[in-house]
Amino acid sequence: MQKKINSVGKKLASPKVIFWLLPFLIGLLVIGTVAQKYVGLYQATNEYFSSLYFTFYGVPLPGGYTLISILTVSIAAKLIFKSQWSWKKSGIILTHLGVLILMIGGLLTAFTQSEGFLFIPEGQSNNKVSDYHKRVLVIADKKSILAELAFTDLRIGHSIERDIFPFKIVVSGICENCEISKTTDDTYSDEFDLFGPAQFMSLSPKPLHKENERNIAGITLDIYDNGSADKYKTAMFEGFPKPVSLEVGGAEYFFAVIREKRDIPFSVRLVDFEKETYPGTTKASEYRSHIVIKDDEKEVEWPATISMNEPLRYRGYTLYQSSFDQTDQGEATVLSVVKNEGWLFSYFATFIFIIGLVLHLIIEFKTRKLS
Repeated sequence: MQKKINSVGKKLASPKVIFWLLPFLIGLLVIGTVAQKYVGLYQATNEYFSSLYFTFYGVPLPGGYTLISILTVSIAAKLIFKSQWSWKKSGIILTHLGVLILMIGGLLTAFTQSEGFLFIPEGQSNNKVSDYHKRVLVIADKKSILAELAFTDLRIGHSIERDIFPFKIVVSGICENCEISKTTDDTYSDEFDLFGPAQFMSLSPKPLHKENERNIAGITLDIYDNGSADKYKTAMFEGFPKPVSLEVGGAEYFFAVIREKRDIPFSVRLVDFEKETYPGTTKASEYRSHIVIKDDEKEVEWPATISMNEPLRYRGYTLYQSSFDQTDQGEATVLSVVKNEGWLFSYFATFIFIIGLVLHLIIEFKTRKLS
């Protein structure tokens, strides 16, 4: 058994693995980079770099996750099965170890990193991060949220039934980016009673925008009352000013399409927002947010300033000054929030890599001097 493991390990550590891997990595980089021009950064990243495989003119090819995983395994096998564990080779070993740690950190980041934003009007607090890309269908009553359904799990014909609400929902239309049209007499079937936005508009898919944040997700729902033969239809899209409401069985229910929200373990209060403009214009040249981090669990209340080039790091989260907005109540800041479990790996790997290179040069210099 041990011989078999050693044999497989040595094959994985062979330079031939890297030799055959490099053309695929170069091809992936070229295809993914060119694709960004046509489908945008987000779609290209998901399809090519953050995937196990993709198809190119009908030919299945390994994606970024697959290629990086193979490369990581090959480097690990090289360290374990083919490295000469001696002081003379210690610099090379440390260099390979640094690369391996960097690869592992990259994979950890790819699978665990989350990004979103906090929208905070001046004088208010927020601890709910809105995702840049993920959308959800929310169903609620006057007391609480009854269901949150990810858009990626919904398809046309998908049936939604729960014991906690007296109706069945069937998805009759869904779009990641919606074309909004005016409702006509022929738009919907007469068997449904229209309510909410469906009374004056309909939704249909249109090509995705290159910048995924600018896509407007929407959904059309058919609702069947369990206690009667009543059928209702509505349509809604992300950013609609208020939730769509429907009274069924004597109770009022609300429906909305929003960006997925998740709690962070502290709140951020915007004390003051400052903006500087270019002379003679209203265009912002620089802006910053004076905030207070409040963490009840850690009993911390920490004032800080976040500017365009000075992010804030706290409890594994990094807050960046992203943009701002002018609301009816005054100025509001938009802070990007990134959680990256593998951020320390890059620093640690770089340190080990540098130590390995320096050590290798010293050993080589002394060896040649002695010879």
